[in-house]
Parts: sequence; structure tokens; C-alpha cells
Amino acid sequence: MDGLVKIRDMTTRYDLSARTLRYYEDMGLIQSIRGEDYAYRMYDEANVKRLEQILILRKLNISIKDIKRIFQTSGSETVLEVLGKKVEGIDEEISLLHELREIVLKFIRQIESADFGREADVKLLYEKAREVKIQIVHADYDGNPAAVNRLLTVTEKLDAKVPDIMIVRIPKFRAVTSGL
Repeated sequence: MDGLVKIRDMTTRYDLSARTLRYYEDMGLIQSIRGEDYAYRMYDEANVKRLEQILILRKLNISIKDIKRIFQTSGSETVLEVLGKKVEGIDEEISLLHELREIVLKFIRQIESADFGREADVKLLYEKAREVKIQIVHADYDGNPAAVNRLLTVTEKLDAKVPDIMIVRIPKFRAVTSGL
């Protein structure tokens, strides 16, 4: 089996698990060769090159489904379509990040102008935080919502428990924020 690369060597060389290689095989993206006298998966040069292409596309965050489409068609039309959609998705994420940046900067300016020695300003801080959450929830965004979901998870955790420091500083504030 000269010229073939063992599965263990592939996993080491490309820092992948054997499970990932088997998944790529199951999806029809690469093929292994097994000899009658050798039970382990082996890969020829063409499949090694194909794996390198897959890894490059995965680093660009291209889905397995789209990678499969790329490999199943000849010519560059599918590649250009997939990459064009990826650029559109990146543009959407950039737009969302700019919108989030503006929301956070506005929130910072409001916090800077507040006097946390006054109970009303502390309550205002929580009200403004809720407004930020609402703005984020209603942001016009069709791309990958992972960052927004993380931010929402954090705000939900904050809603569930008023920080102890706030309770200590203003004891009667606890009753006011119990529903937040």
C-alpha cells in the first residue's frame, strides 16, 4: 500500500479526529481505501488533496452541504455562488455589529451621565438595560445569531437576579426590581 496515508497520520497531520474523517467519508466528500490484509483506512493522494480543500473551505465557515455542492459540480459557478453568499452573510454580521456598537455606546453615555448615589438613577440603569435588550431582540438580522443569543442569555441571567451589591447599597430597591 505504497503512497497511501494511514488514518492516524491524517489525523495527526491535519489535527482532526478519526471521527471527522469518517464523517467526511459518510458525506461522500472523501474516500478511504482498505486493503484485504489491512483493516485501517488509508487515503490516496487525491483524497489527501480533497481533504485539504475541505479544510480550507471549513476555515471559511462554508457548510458541509455547500462543500458537497461545490464538489458535485464542475466549473466555478457554484463556488462563486457559495462564496458570494458567504460575503453577504459577513456583511450582515458587520451591519449587526455596527448596530450593536451604537446601542452599547449610547448605553455607555447614559451610564456616564447617571448618579448611582440616587435610587432613581439606579432604576434608570436597569430600565435602559432592558431597552438595550429589546433593541437587540428586534434587530433586523438574518445571519448567524450566535452573538445575539449569547448577549440575550447574559441579559436574561441578569434579569433573574439583581446583583447583591445593588441590594446592599439600596435595600428598598430590591422590591422595586423583583420583577425585572
